[in-house]
Amino acid sequence: MIINNPQYKPFTDEDMIVYKGAYSTNPVKTPPITDYDMLREYSEEPDKLMELLSQMEISIADKGVRTGYFDEKDASRRVVEVSIKRGSVEVEFDFGLSIKDTDDWSNRKEKKKIVGGMLYSILACCSCDYYIPNSLREFCVEFGYPYRDTAIASEPSESIFIRCKEQQAKLEKIFSEDEISCLPR
Repeated sequence: MIINNPQYKPFTDEDMIVYKGAYSTNPVKTPPITDYDMLREYSEEPDKLMELLSQMEISIADKGVRTGYFDEKDASRRVVEVSIKRGSVEVEFDFGLSIKDTDDWSNRKEKKKIVGGMLYSILACCSCDYYIPNSLREFCVEFGYPYRDTAIASEPSESIFIRCKEQQAKLEKIFSEDEISCLPR
């Protein structure tokens, strides 16, 4: 779903949602479904954020419910695939909804609220994921993971560290360090 012009009727495809900036000169037949006031409120530079969003297309595709998304053995949560395109650069990653949002997803009214706040949630997570320490030891200290000087004892922490560094590398393709500071927190 493209977000840019409230005068059009909602798009009904439930599997694909596209956010295309806060401002656009090319309106399409979908209304804004995100809360831009929330984005502005939690951004230190709201005008810069709106300008940044106008340069991007953010797509979300539902991937269903998955168990163990955050290494939780019993917790199931809805996962969406996020695609951020800016110019010729595009990155994709999975994004797990909260357990509460996963439970509320099937309720149409609650789903609208969840989707309305999803852009905020994705951008706030991008803001955090952009700054990952450069060493495994620093990472473990910063985020509270167990760290041992032996490879065997640090293996789960190292796996998480590697996945976080991969996410950081994706975000660095889309956002500069100056731009990441305007994302909501």
